[in-house]
Amino acid sequence: MSQETRAIEVCRRYVEAQELVKCLTRKIGAALFHCPLWGKDEHGNYAEGHDAVHLRRAMRAYNTRGYLQAACEHCLAAYDLIQQRKQARQAFARAKAMITRIGRSK
Repeated sequence: MSQETRAIEVCRRYVEAQELVKCLTRKIGAALFHCPLWGKDEHGNYAEGHDAVHLRRAMRAYNTRGYLQAACEHCLAAYDLIQQRKQARQAFARAKAMITRIGRSK
């Protein structure tokens, strides 16, 4: 594979990973928006921000996934998407590092 072909392939991976991260981020927001606790505090009053969702409480629990399975299907979906986004961000970082290496190789 020539240097130019490799550079184009790496750029393609970079763009794909970047788009995947953006897509997953939007899906996470959409899933959390459907949580019945969205925008409410523990007393049912309106709350600013998105701290008042089952996912925030589950992060403090020992078994995050188990807590979410019992608490909220929307927050469970958001949690699964977050795990996918972590992997997508790693792929994005690898592609970015490869671009840097190609740029420094000349």
